[in-house]
This record gives sequence, structure tokens and C-alpha cells, in this order.
Amino acid sequence: LIYGLPLQTRATWSRTLEVVLSLSPDRLACFGYAHLPSRIKHQKAIHEEDLPSPRERLGMLLDANRFFTANGYSAIGMDHFAKPEDELSEAIRKGNLWRNFMGYTTNRGMELIGLGCSSISEFKNLFVQNLTPPETYDAAIASGKWAVTRGHALDPEDCIRKQIINHLMCNLEIMIPETAQSNGVHSELTDALDSLKPYEAEGLVIAKNGGYTVTPFGQLFLRNLAMPFDRYLTEQTGATFSRTV
Repeated sequence: LIYGLPLQTRATWSRTLEVVLSLSPDRLACFGYAHLPSRIKHQKAIHEEDLPSPRERLGMLLDANRFFTANGYSAIGMDHFAKPEDELSEAIRKGNLWRNFMGYTTNRGMELIGLGCSSISEFKNLFVQNLTPPETYDAAIASGKWAVTRGHALDPEDCIRKQIINHLMCNLEIMIPETAQSNGVHSELTDALDSLKPYEAEGLVIAKNGGYTVTPFGQLFLRNLAMPFDRYLTEQTGATFSRTV
């Protein structure tokens, strides 16, 4: 499901939710539309005045969360819902849910190979992305060349931060791993953890065992809670991102 689409309203969104419920899916994803015309050229055909306001977008997300949980679904992470008997719901009850580029999963440590233009491959200590333009990707494949355009090798600090963010987005806990001390990044991560104190006053997190547990309300803002642990976010000057909600 996608909310925040052009000409979409909370009334039309509610009718969509009703139709989807009638299909009785085992699980579903609910994403916010990302309007990035500077990067996705054909989106320039969409008039920005036709897009729902940020307040309406948040209302649609709240509507989906209330609707599906009221009808027996478990809220999984930041954008998925699943029936109680689904393995994703079981994983979140056991605290071993995981997330990769394809979404939430019960399988940890799986390496993903991206096929097709712009797709991303994920390995234990490496991310790589294929060429984006279809014609360029096709030409590279046809000539027997690598279709990879960029990548990032994760260092030990990256791996620790990845673990923190993944655990937050999957199991709704924010904890600094013991390995952070031996890798010399404990103080930086402690500062990031301390920066979340204002969110506690807003009811998004609850202090627990030297870290935080995310509240049901805070679950709607997992991306915001993860931002202090992203060491590269401050370097993204001039970059354009989709909305966090």
C-alpha cells in the first residue's frame, strides 16, 4: 500500500484499507509515496498541490496503523503488518526479527544479489548498487562487463551502527552493543543515545536497561529515532531524501 499519492484523501485511503482487509492478506507493507522530482524525472508531471499535506500523510499512516491492529494484525517494524500466526509476528514476539533491502524477514545473515538496473546487493560487509539507466545497464551486461556503479565496504564501526539501527527498526529497542567498547566508538554512540532524551518526553521511547524501548506511538517514527546513529547523514549535503513519515 502507498499513502500520500496525488489526489488521495483520508476518505479514499480508508476505502482502500477496507478493500485490502477484505482480501485478508497474511502480511502487507504500507509505504509513504516519495516525491523526488529532482531525481525521478517523470514525477515532474505530478502537481505538488495535488499531494496530501504532511498532516494528512501522518493521518493516513495513523489510520492504517489503527485499522489493521484493530482488525487483528500485528504492527511489524515501521511499515509492515502481519497476522498473529504469520512468521513475522512470531519473530517480533521472540525478538529476532531482521530487515534487509527487501523488507522484514525472519532470516538473518542472508546475502542478497540485486538483479536489474539500480538494484542493490547486500553482503555481510558490503553494499553495491547497479547502474541506474536501463540502457547503460543493458549495454554493460551485453558486453560482459560488471553492471555495478558504486558500493561501500563496511568497517567495524559501520557494522556496529548497522546492528543498532536494525535492532531498533526490527525489535523496537535501542541498545549499544558490548562490541562498541572494544572498537572505540562507545562514547560517540552514547552521545547519539543521549540525543534521544527529548523523544522520551514526547512519549516516543521509554528508558530501559541503559537504552530505550520504543512505544507504539514511537513506532511511527523509527526513521527519526535511527538518524542519530547514522554516521554519514551529516555528510549528505545537498542530497534529497523522501519524507520520514
